[in-house]
Amino acid sequence: MKAEVVFASLYIGYMLNIFAKRCVTFALPDIIKSEGFSKDDLGMILSGQMLAYAIGKFVAGLLIDSVSPALVLSLGYICSGVTVLLFASVPKSMWLYALLWILNGFATSPAWPSSAVIMKKWFSPEQFGTAWSLLSTSINMAGTLGPLLTAFLATYSGWRSSLLLPGSLLLGFGFLTLIFMKNAPEGSSHEHLDKGKPSENSKTKEASDTMSKRDLFWLPGYRGICFTYLIISTVQFGTMQWGPVYLVQDLGHSIIVGNSFISSLEIGGICGSVIAGYSSDHFLTKWKSRKLASRFSRQYVIGLFALGLAIFLNLLKTCVTSSSSM
Repeated sequence: MKAEVVFASLYIGYMLNIFAKRCVTFALPDIIKSEGFSKDDLGMILSGQMLAYAIGKFVAGLLIDSVSPALVLSLGYICSGVTVLLFASVPKSMWLYALLWILNGFATSPAWPSSAVIMKKWFSPEQFGTAWSLLSTSINMAGTLGPLLTAFLATYSGWRSSLLLPGSLLLGFGFLTLIFMKNAPEGSSHEHLDKGKPSENSKTKEASDTMSKRDLFWLPGYRGICFTYLIISTVQFGTMQWGPVYLVQDLGHSIIVGNSFISSLEIGGICGSVIAGYSSDHFLTKWKSRKLASRFSRQYVIGLFALGLAIFLNLLKTCVTSSSSM
């Protein structure tokens, strides 16, 4: 197996994984309309999934070095696909939906840590940065194409049909990953992972890493990064999950318009990532002679983007009306 094939498999798999993880969000306006659930009920379902996803991702990040990442990745895909198909098939029950979506959160959570470990084994340090940044765009691709496909299927076939597509695709791809995906190239020092048995070197490494994991929370700036990411995730969750509902339920737009809003956010996210990276490097170079200013150049960029985000959210609330065009 070639590294290019591994990368393509990880890219497609994670794109489908995100599609399956967000498919209920994409179909949210139609679910409210068809099933008569309140926003509080659906908020409980989505929050349960996100909490399970956070816990599962944390646990997977700690344990993934001692197990086969390809096996964990494939089983996660399969279980996630099954939960999506069950969600689309079971009779109306808020508590059953909540249970299935909590299980979906756990099932989708190991995909990113597993992909990271596999990427490190297949790509050299000189290639890893580029390959990793390209792999991360699979999230944006799922967020761009997924809402449009869901809106089309939900409009003409109902929300249950819109969930069958990501569930079936991810389930099938999970079995392909289980059969063909390798943790590392043949002949490398990481082949022991394919057998699910950690080598003596990995045990030694794990022991040496124990202190760093314990002290990670006390690293300078680490808690600030966590708090900042918490705020970003909260805003992103609220905008992505409930923006389409606001446009469809409160303003009377179609589900296609609501989901086009999500796709537009993802496209803007790609552009914003490039602009943020370029701007931070630009200010760092420009203020290099001023020691204190150069230290806070990236915080300056974060502040500018936070201001832009606040302006955008206020414009969405005040300027977008029921007569606004897509």
